[in-house]
Amino acid sequence: NDRPFQGTMQHNPASVEGSYYFEVKEPGDNKYDGKFTFTIDGDLLKGTWAAYKKIDIQHREYELSKKTFKYDPDVMLERRGPFVNWEKFKTEIRKYDEEYSEEYKEFETATDAIYEINASNKLLTKADVENLKKGDLIIIRNTIYVRHGYSFKKRPLRVFFDAQPWYIPLYNNIKSDLTDIEKKNIELLLRYEKNAKEYYDSFGRG
Repeated sequence: NDRPFQGTMQHNPASVEGSYYFEVKEPGDNKYDGKFTFTIDGDLLKGTWAAYKKIDIQHREYELSKKTFKYDPDVMLERRGPFVNWEKFKTEIRKYDEEYSEEYKEFETATDAIYEINASNKLLTKADVENLKKGDLIIIRNTIYVRHGYSFKKRPLRVFFDAQPWYIPLYNNIKSDLTDIEKKNIELLLRYEKNAKEYYDSFGRG
């Protein structure tokens, strides 16, 4: 979230590079607002955040090193763990016999195609995308935004892309930065996302 905050800053003149201590608060008119305490020492920012209200994650610790952002259409996702959208799932009851059954949840996921297809440096065709899962289409499309430093609000996407060492979330709107190739690919990917089967059973595509 892009949120305003205000508070206090203290400077430690004993530090060679300049060390600063901050206590700042968000306004409180958003349920995800909270209080930050952090230090900036040279190129390192380190601190904590605590939510005002009872939400899923009430406390965070973070450590950020200064990085320089540069758009690179050729950079690819690194294998840093699977994409699982825990907010999207299909529930079914599996019955094993007359007395025993259990609830099974199948979540929206992606395949290795997300590490192989680049939608920023190549104009995609129908053949490239028509057999992809919906999760693949979503990640390939959003990787375009990641290359431009887009900051995600949806938690499953944020968690997945935050694991990429080259990703620097900076902007809430990057539409004006998209290339012609990217715009055409986004249009194609969205068209297939709309009609893609959202969930897949254990035996593959239905």
